[in-house]
Amino acid sequence: MKKVTTKQDEKRVLEYIRPHIGECIYLYIDVMVYGIESPILDLWYDEDEDGINFVIMRYNDSLQIYSDREDWDKKALMDIVEEYDIQAVNAKNSMLDQLEEELSAEYEKRPGWVFKSRDMADLDVEGASDVEVAKPEDAKEIAALMCSTPHWRKLYKEEKLAAQLEDRIRTGMGRSLIVRDGGRIVAHDATWAETEDIVMGSGLVVDENYLDRMYSISMSVAMDRILREEGKEKYFHVSDPARMKMFKKMGHKLVGETGKWMKVK
Repeated sequence: MKKVTTKQDEKRVLEYIRPHIGECIYLYIDVMVYGIESPILDLWYDEDEDGINFVIMRYNDSLQIYSDREDWDKKALMDIVEEYDIQAVNAKNSMLDQLEEELSAEYEKRPGWVFKSRDMADLDVEGASDVEVAKPEDAKEIAALMCSTPHWRKLYKEEKLAAQLEDRIRTGMGRSLIVRDGGRIVAHDATWAETEDIVMGSGLVVDENYLDRMYSISMSVAMDRILREEGKEKYFHVSDPARMKMFKKMGHKLVGETGKWMKVK
């Protein structure tokens, strides 16, 4: 494996993974947004006479990996896992399956799916005008709403989620849309990460007392109108099988099966 140290090689890596973005979208976004100059990101690649064939990215204590081949270098990956005490390895599901022997003793495999969003901007839905763009100071209340549900409570600790949301809103890495009732936030949707032309949508939640008001639809319409004006395409990563089925029924296009090995010991 060679460590990426120049912007030229960084560009080569991005060109290699872009056609497969459904299977490595966070890898692509993180390199695009942060780049090799960031102290919290490292990037490695393997190549042969046909060009790059395997990429590893470290972002803090997690890895994103991608290869378009079956015979990628597992030993090189495990050397990095051990060196950096990696807590999560993210990849397309077929690559995760190949790491069963190496990781199953200390890590738990969690499958997932990536969808390309259908465009809902043209839908005429009541309530879209009630949607507003959240500010950094709204992050704590948004996190509390999200963590009031079993799905998000399983994935995040409330305090850590609030900090992440605040940072994303403040830096522009993502944005949050909210609906209030009597000043209280009762619904939320977000982009988790953004580049110049793509975004990752996440964070959808509606207070259980407001589920009959179709806020999830009105926020999606409001978000899609913003993104269409900016010329951006929206993707989602889904980790819950029930949500995956719901996204299919809504008409979103499945473009990748991706998940993670999460350290549990």
